[in-house]
Amino acid sequence: MHQQCFVTGGSGFIGQHLLATLTRKGHPVTVMLRAPERLPALRMQIDRLGGDGGLLGAVAGDLSAPGLGLNAAAAEQLRRAAVVFHLGVQFAWGLSAEQARAVNVEGALAVAELAAGQRSRLLMVGGFMLANHEHLQRIGIDLQNPAATDWRRVYRRTGAYEGSKLEAHFRVLARMRELDAELTVVHPATVCGHSRTGHILPAQPLAGLIGNLASGVLGAIPGSPAHWLPLVCVDFLAELMVAAAFDADQAGQEILALDRHTPNLQGMLQQL
Repeated sequence: MHQQCFVTGGSGFIGQHLLATLTRKGHPVTVMLRAPERLPALRMQIDRLGGDGGLLGAVAGDLSAPGLGLNAAAAEQLRRAAVVFHLGVQFAWGLSAEQARAVNVEGALAVAELAAGQRSRLLMVGGFMLANHEHLQRIGIDLQNPAATDWRRVYRRTGAYEGSKLEAHFRVLARMRELDAELTVVHPATVCGHSRTGHILPAQPLAGLIGNLASGVLGAIPGSPAHWLPLVCVDFLAELMVAAAFDADQAGQEILALDRHTPNLQGMLQQL
């Protein structure tokens, strides 16, 4: 059955491949864009990635705006969504805690409440370090009672972007439990290119790392032989997200998505 979906962050790297996977499987998708006039270009990109751009629609919205900036017509259109995929985040060097929280925490909560209010399944993207409980405790997160965490201290340890992603995860979990709503979380490793075409966007961290290696400006290997940067191919991740979103048994689950055969950081850089 082809079910309606709503996607935030659809113009990003993972988002593009998610849209291609959903539309290739016949699911109509509405994507939230700050600039809906970019929809024709996004449709063309989804066609290039093997999806069906004709199944894409768009609504104007903004994760940092009250009510996601959705007008009444857009909100009514989204009520038909069986699944809400939340991928939208703000990332920038030098991001302040206030800026990061406005989009990455409050925006995520607004998406969660929208999904819960219309009884849609929410599939949210987290990060693989959320599965490393020793690390979370080390940076000050109270895993027994996350609401008691001193988030300002965590932000000082991790930076605004990473801290906001961590806070968003625990606050959305708590809010969806309060609302008795369906949530599935996928925690991806560092995302690498498509396993067959190699497609990757230049802004992706791994692409930047490869560029630095190729141009000879990486003067030293960060970390030690004990450090591991697990990878996951973007096409596998998109397929996994879609499979989990429509599987009733995955409601309430957290899924770690990584290639366990990824070599350690030093070994990976040597291969590259």
